[in-house]
Amino acid sequence: VVQLNVGGQRHVAARSTLEQSPYFRRLLEMKVLMDASGAVFIDRDGDAFAGILDWLRTRELVSSHRPCDSELLQLRLLKRE
Repeated sequence: VVQLNVGGQRHVAARSTLEQSPYFRRLLEMKVLMDASGAVFIDRDGDAFAGILDWLRTRELVSSHRPCDSELLQLRLLKRE
C-alpha cells in the first residue's frame, strides 16, 4: 500500500495499481519527496488525481463529474506510457 499526498489530499493505492503506469513505476523506484507523515508527495491537483487513480484501477472513466480538459490530457498521457 502506498500513501500519497497529492496537492494536500490523501490518497491510498496498492503499489501494483500505481506500477501499471511507467511514470509511477519510475517515481516509486526513485528517492521521492515525502511529507511529514511519510506519504509520497506529488505536487499536482488532488481532485484531478482521484480520477486518474480510478482510471488506473479500472481502465474506465468512473468519475461522477465530467472530466475537465486537464484531467483528460493527463489520462491521455498516462495511456501513452
